[in-house]
Amino acid sequence: MLAADVRVEVAQRLWGAERDRVLIPPLVETTPQLDAVDAYEIQLLSVCRRDEPVVGHKFGLTSVVMQQMMGVSEPDYGHLVASMRLPEGEPVDPRRYCVPRVRSRSGSCSARTCPRSAPSRTCWPEPRRWCRRSS
Repeated sequence: MLAADVRVEVAQRLWGAERDRVLIPPLVETTPQLDAVDAYEIQLLSVCRRDEPVVGHKFGLTSVVMQQMMGVSEPDYGHLVASMRLPEGEPVDPRRYCVPRVRSRSGSCSARTCPRSAPSRTCWPEPRRWCRRSS
C-alpha cells in the first residue's frame, strides 16, 4: 500500500495528463507497488478534486472471461462526473481526448440525478460525502 503523499503524487500525474491531454506510462509500470486499494483511493482523490457532481458510475470487467484475461477476480468501477456526460445526438469534439474511440458502455445514474421516469435504473448514493477538503 502506498503512503498518502505518494497517492497524491500519482493523482497529480494523472491530473496533469488529463489537463495537458497527454499519454503517460501505465501506473503499474511507474509505481509497481500500487495495489487495488491505492488505485481506488487515487480515483477518489481525482473525483473530489474535480468538485463537480457525480452523475453515475461505470462498471468494467463484469465478464469472468475478461477478468481472467486481465488477471483480476472481480469487476472494477469508476465515477462519472457531470463533465463526462455527452448529450445524445450532439457531436463530440475528438480534440477533447488523447486517443478518441467509440465504445458502447452502459452506466448507472446517482440517486440525485436518476430521473423519476427511469425506475429500472440502478441508483447509487452521491459519493461527495467521502471527499474531505483540507483547510
